[in-house]
Amino acid sequence: MAEEILVKEALTDQMIEAGASVVQNLNGGQFLVDAAVWLYLSDANRWRLLLATPEVHTEGPLKAYKRLLRAFGNAAMHGLTIEDVSVIDSRDPLIRLLRGAMKTDRSGRGIRFSRTTIKGQFIDDAYIYRTAA
Repeated sequence: MAEEILVKEALTDQMIEAGASVVQNLNGGQFLVDAAVWLYLSDANRWRLLLATPEVHTEGPLKAYKRLLRAFGNAAMHGLTIEDVSVIDSRDPLIRLLRGAMKTDRSGRGIRFSRTTIKGQFIDDAYIYRTAA
């Protein structure tokens, strides 16, 4: 009987550094980021950089993505592509959960958050740069 073994995609040091650089570059005011998190998506076996912004709520997701792309045009993406990034509302339930579980500042120093359940929501793996509103 054959067994499938799924090897989890690693969050590399290069990804962590790239995410930190992107967040730092976006701090320049071109695109407001309230929260920034690398989140492991176990169903897809991949990592996604979540950028939470109030612009999704105020301007809509399409305009928020367009503003993000303009900001990326002015700052290198450090090896990331737009497919690596999701722009979400700052009020997203996952972001609210993470904010309630831990407070971070805008320094960009990340915190690894793995195999944890918060109010019934399982977080397989995450690297949190910022959760401050």
